[in-house]
Amino acid sequence: MSTTVLIIISVIGTGISSIAVQLIFVREFLSQFYGNEITISLVLFCWLMISGLGSLTSKFFKIKSVAIYSTVALLTAIFPLVQIAAIRILREVVFTHGESPGFYPLFSFILALSTPYAFLIGFILPYSLSVIRSIGGKITAGGLYITDNIGDITGGIAFSFILVYFFTPFKIIALTSIVLIIVSLFLIIRLKKFVYLLISIVAVILFFTLAIKTNFELSTLFRQYSPDIISYTESPYGRIIVTREKEEYTLW
Repeated sequence: MSTTVLIIISVIGTGISSIAVQLIFVREFLSQFYGNEITISLVLFCWLMISGLGSLTSKFFKIKSVAIYSTVALLTAIFPLVQIAAIRILREVVFTHGESPGFYPLFSFILALSTPYAFLIGFILPYSLSVIRSIGGKITAGGLYITDNIGDITGGIAFSFILVYFFTPFKIIALTSIVLIIVSLFLIIRLKKFVYLLISIVAVILFFTLAIKTNFELSTLFRQYSPDIISYTESPYGRIIVTREKEEYTLW
């Protein structure tokens, strides 16, 4: 399989992963701030603005390298886990527990926590086109855009009709990132750089270990709810948690 074909497959994988992560972001911020349509609109605004900035940056990025692309693709696959954990933990660090922040503090928090991943998503698609053309591959911008949309549609269908019913956010991130991770590792293997490959494999193993470990996901929720979480599940309609404090039980 040629490098061009691998990159095209990774674009589909990026679409699958990014749409699932975007939906998780919206649900996560709604859960953290008991939000409404204002919260949703702020998440989408920040996502579109920063991803647009990422695409613009890609236009002026002169180095066209498969090594750089594979690194960006791998980061795009595994970074959402870090970002979702940061949203949960930092919410209780930045704001007083139980506080309902105003518009500008909420906007600033969403912007800061959305920026890294949204920038990567905006950067990677136009950069993949530049890399394909630099190695002699033939694909139009429109063709690549359609390829990305195939991934978006696939990810949206999988999330809406299957994943949200049976899996928690961390596990959804792991499942939707599989295609992108596999292709990224194949690209890295072709570079024949042993140390780089070893670091990548260790990062992937750590990513999947944390993503499928229920206790790790629960630990990111302790600050917001209670150290004594009796039950935790994710439903299509939002997060459901039962906590206990002495003899009192609370349903969130």
